[in-house]
Amino acid sequence: MPLPRRGLAGRTRPLSNGDDALSNIEPMSPKTADACYQAALRLLGYRSRTESEMRQRLSRKGFGEAEIETAVVRLKAAGLIDDAAFAKAWSDSRTAGSPRSAYIIKRELKTKGIETGIADEAILAVDDGEAAYRAVQPRLKHVKPLPPEEARRKLADFLRRRGFGWNVIERTLSRLQAEGFQGETEPVPEMQQDEPLSPRRNGSKLKINRGF
Repeated sequence: MPLPRRGLAGRTRPLSNGDDALSNIEPMSPKTADACYQAALRLLGYRSRTESEMRQRLSRKGFGEAEIETAVVRLKAAGLIDDAAFAKAWSDSRTAGSPRSAYIIKRELKTKGIETGIADEAILAVDDGEAAYRAVQPRLKHVKPLPPEEARRKLADFLRRRGFGWNVIERTLSRLQAEGFQGETEPVPEMQQDEPLSPRRNGSKLKINRGF
């Protein structure tokens, strides 16, 4: 038999299953909800954040689910949280200031809680070929004093760490060579032509592990 519950006028009514579930949620006071929203605004004062990041930070500050949900709804309505805009800005910033592959940018966005579809849209304009070429420019002065093969290997390793694939790396090194960067290995001496080539040499091209 359902337990009675006293109404506002002193009458009793049955306690339904829905009431049971609601009874486990602590009521949200307007004061607490506003405090949560103000805390969110302060966080945004430092930098833009994704919806997922904001929810995590507010939760760590001790706010409940109801307060966080209310704050996030208000922030999104005001345009202060916009995952699509955040993802596009992140991709553009990476491309302009610290070029890396579309794959790496997408992975970074996913770690920030951006949905796959939004991340895919954000990296549509990323050109891996141009990004690799621009990423490698500051490194040239560091590898210039090195022997050609070592210089090419270091550049290739750097580009691989930025998430670029073998084809992009090979095209980038070829482009640099065409522009005067001496990254081509020396020809094999005539007397050694019948000897097997080193794993890192194949004619004049640097061989790089394709398993990245």
